[in-house]
Amino acid sequence: MGEMDVYFKEQRQAEEFPLVSPHLRGLVLDVAFYAGRRYGKFILITELLRSQEEQDQIYNNDSRYRRRAWKSVHQFGRGADIRIRNFTAVQQRDILDYVTLAWPYDPSRPEFPSVSIHDIGLGRHLHLQVLK
Repeated sequence: MGEMDVYFKEQRQAEEFPLVSPHLRGLVLDVAFYAGRRYGKFILITELLRSQEEQDQIYNNDSRYRRRAWKSVHQFGRGADIRIRNFTAVQQRDILDYVTLAWPYDPSRPEFPSVSIHDIGLGRHLHLQVLK
C-alpha cells in the first residue's frame, strides 16, 4: 500500500472523480496522503456526484426536507463521502481535526465546516466539502 491510496466503492465514483471540483480532488488526495502516512490506511470514496432524484430519495424520510427540500454540495461536484469504519474513533477525530484546520470551508463563516462525520441513513461516513 502506498502513502496516498484512494479506492472507490463502485466504478461510478472512479469515473466521477475527474469531474468534481479541483479543490475537492485536492482535499480528497490530501486526506488520502494523511491517512496513508499517519495510519498506513487507504481511503474509500463511497459517493461523489448526486442527482436531484438521488437527493430526494436519500432525504425523503426527513420531515424538514419534505417541507423545504435543500440542495447538496454533491449535486455540484463539491462533496465527497469517505468510509470510516476502518479507522478507530481516535483516528477519525484526528482526521476531522486535521481537515478542519488545514482546509477551512469559508474562513469568513467558520460555522460551515469542510468536514463532518455523520450518517444520513447509509452508514457513518466522513463528509468532505469545498466552497468552490
